[in-house]
Amino acid sequence: MSNKTLPTTSRGCSCCDAGAGNIAGQGGGFGGGGSANIIVRHKQGTVIGNVIKEYNEQGVTVYELDDQILAFPVVVFTNNAPITEIGQTIDIVTFSGSITAATFPIAIRSLTPDPGGVDITAPFTFQKLDVKRTTPGVAELHTLSATDTEGNTTTKQSGVTFKHAVYRGYNTASSVSELDIKAMTKTLNDSIAQQYGGEKTYVVPGPGASNYIYWTAPIGTPGIAGATLSGFALPLVDLTPVDVTNIHDGSIITPYWVKRTANKFDPGTYKIILS
Repeated sequence: MSNKTLPTTSRGCSCCDAGAGNIAGQGGGFGGGGSANIIVRHKQGTVIGNVIKEYNEQGVTVYELDDQILAFPVVVFTNNAPITEIGQTIDIVTFSGSITAATFPIAIRSLTPDPGGVDITAPFTFQKLDVKRTTPGVAELHTLSATDTEGNTTTKQSGVTFKHAVYRGYNTASSVSELDIKAMTKTLNDSIAQQYGGEKTYVVPGPGASNYIYWTAPIGTPGIAGATLSGFALPLVDLTPVDVTNIHDGSIITPYWVKRTANKFDPGTYKIILS
């Protein structure tokens, strides 16, 4: 037989705590004429399906079921903004999202905060204008959520991440100015440790004079505890902090700690491990 729905105690779903559903047996079908219960055991995370085959095997009635893996609602939610430096204004940020039912129909959909006028029952987009932060963090953070008829929920968040700039560079001088710092290699990250921690390759420019290797980041962010080169401790020097004015918003002035190698390096390639 096929497509025979099983009247299990777990409403046909294997989400029940006991991990089993009881099926009422047919009278006389199990060697005695009385009613019997068939216990259907299943793995957590599967849904008891329908009978696709029923047969007798050595006096035992066997039911083959078309069980399926339990899948939560599928939620996709993104935006087109890259990680951005604090102080910078993004003219337009476009958010895109969709909700798709999986094993069970969708019962509840939500988008918070509500941008207004957005139909989330179909794939959607909405825009935010002039997005900016003056401190590190996430701007225009929205949450898209879907819950199916069995209470399974999927949630995704999307927002625009703003970070400080951190710098690494080379200089022949034993100290550097704000202009020197801004001429170094800039990346957006939460700390120097995240950007340059572990073993990294440093290419000291040449030909010409030897250079110190510099690292600098906002005061208050994790710094550099130590460094090694070819298995030996690499001496480092802490310098006087330097105020750095944001290139996008002159009202944002951030004090940066500055650290350099104690000795100069000749032009060449070096593998340095920061901790």
